[in-house]
Amino acid sequence: MNALLDSHPFGFDFPLAADAFLVWRGPGACTRKTYASVFRLFYGWATSQGRGGLSFGDEVRRYAHHLIDSGKKAATVELHAVALRQLGHYLVREGFLAAGVDEELGLPRPESVIYQRGSLSKRQACHLVDFSGCDTDKAKRNQAVLALMARAGLRSCEVVRAKVQDVQVFNGAVVLWVQGKGKLAPDSFVVLNEKARAALADYLATRGQVEGSDPLIAPLDPAKKNHLTERQVQRLITRCLSEADLKSERITVHSLRHTAASLAIGAGAPLPAVQRMMRHEDPRTTTRYIHLRRRLRQSAENSLDF
Repeated sequence: MNALLDSHPFGFDFPLAADAFLVWRGPGACTRKTYASVFRLFYGWATSQGRGGLSFGDEVRRYAHHLIDSGKKAATVELHAVALRQLGHYLVREGFLAAGVDEELGLPRPESVIYQRGSLSKRQACHLVDFSGCDTDKAKRNQAVLALMARAGLRSCEVVRAKVQDVQVFNGAVVLWVQGKGKLAPDSFVVLNEKARAALADYLATRGQVEGSDPLIAPLDPAKKNHLTERQVQRLITRCLSEADLKSERITVHSLRHTAASLAIGAGAPLPAVQRMMRHEDPRTTTRYIHLRRRLRQSAENSLDF
């Protein structure tokens, strides 16, 4: 047994534990493939360093800075850090580790995508919803997905992870508990406004009897009880945007989430409330939406009258 442990730099079979985490984590074939690649690259790097009895958290920190020194983009380094941080939480939970990975690894923040990706105006958002129709089961499912993303700020991965039982009445409001990016279970909620509730209710009515553990957004075939994949949700939204003639290089699937934040701020919602809806850990991320609106509405360029 000791020989087996000594053959692994962290004192346990890392590849086997990583595979178990991917099975436990559940749906999302695209994310599983990405995370599997991250774990493989990290383990290959760690074993190549020739250090035994390593602290997993310290080695993740060294690996992240190795990626930076290798010229990787900040967003790529953050992706690796998120995957390894989630794995660390799982390894602590299963008793492989006493401590996981620090939340702060001293990494540079990825460049904001807010300026790189656009958001829809209120008129465009209404056009997208109207164009998607509501006469068929497929159209009602599309409406529900659009409502969750554009009216509640969900990411596509959060749509995929949601279950029917995550929709609850909380202190008199209808909310959806969300398993956010980098989280292992639902730990925050978004409030479903009247139009979002209506779209979701219309869609769920097409599915007949559902169990609490069923996916909130499911395949159209009622015999299939599995979750949609994140890629399927992204294709669904991309198709809706294209058919409504709104798809462009700057208007993407993630633009619906930006739309929720931008329109909420434009409607006068307080910054802390928007931060809670978007579930931004750092308020500076939410503040960028205000800076962008001010930049557009108070542009110096418009003062040039010649």
